[in-house]
Amino acid sequence: MKVELIFDPRCPNVNDTRRNLTLAFQKLELKPEWKEWNQQDAGAPDYVHKFGSPTVLINGNDLASKGCETNPNFCRLYENNLGNIQRFPTVEIIIKVMRSLS
Repeated sequence: MKVELIFDPRCPNVNDTRRNLTLAFQKLELKPEWKEWNQQDAGAPDYVHKFGSPTVLINGNDLASKGCETNPNFCRLYENNLGNIQRFPTVEIIIKVMRSLS
């Protein structure tokens, strides 16, 4: 499974996303591994610049709900299990997508 974290280093939600990624891997009894892409890094692939921060891609699929518009100039928003909006993906959402794409 290929997991990527795309972020802007100025984003205040990156550490919460890293924490939830780690917890999701642990709950699935997998070694926490993902590639991080700093959007300000000149060597980052072109595709990372089209997403807001933080974005998690699993096997190239955006973790956010379908139809979620992305904007690289703004923080990313996620919907939790209760339909509320928050600034980083929940452990449950990460696990759900990881299971569906593995």
